[in-house]
Amino acid sequence: MIDHTKDTKGCLFVGEGVTISGEITLPGAIFVDGVVDGTIEARELFVGASGCVTGSAKVAKADIRGVMGQHLEAAEHVTLRSTGRLEGKVVYRSIDIERGGIVQGEMVCEAALPETAAAAPAAEALGDERSRDAVASSLSDPTDPSAAP
Repeated sequence: MIDHTKDTKGCLFVGEGVTISGEITLPGAIFVDGVVDGTIEARELFVGASGCVTGSAKVAKADIRGVMGQHLEAAEHVTLRSTGRLEGKVVYRSIDIERGGIVQGEMVCEAALPETAAAAPAAEALGDERSRDAVASSLSDPTDPSAAP
C-alpha cells in the first residue's frame, strides 16, 4: 500500500486493473500495481506484487515485487523482492535480491566494469596497435608470470 500522505508531486500511480501503453516520462516515481506496456523514464520505479511492466525502464532506483520485463536500467540501485521477477536485460550499479526473487536474462553490473575494458573496443576500432597492446597488458593478471611482457 502506498502512503498518500507523503509528497506525491511528479508521481504516477497505475492501479490494479489499469493498463497504460506508451512512453512515460516523469520527474518523480511511478507506482505500478496494474500493467504498463512501453517505456518509462523516472526517478524511481515501484512495481507492486500485482504489477507488470513490459518494455523498458530507465530509473535511478527500482523496487520490484511484481514482473519487470525486457529492459531495466537503474543508475543507482535495484531491489528485487521475494515475489518479484526480472526478465530480460538488467543494468544496475548495485542490487539486492531477496530469497524467492527470480532473475531470467542478462545482468550487467556497471560498477564492475573496469574502465580499461571499455577502452579496448575503442582501441580496436581505431586500429591503433600500440593502444590495443597497452589496453591488453593493463587487463592481464599481474600475478601471472606468463602475462609478463
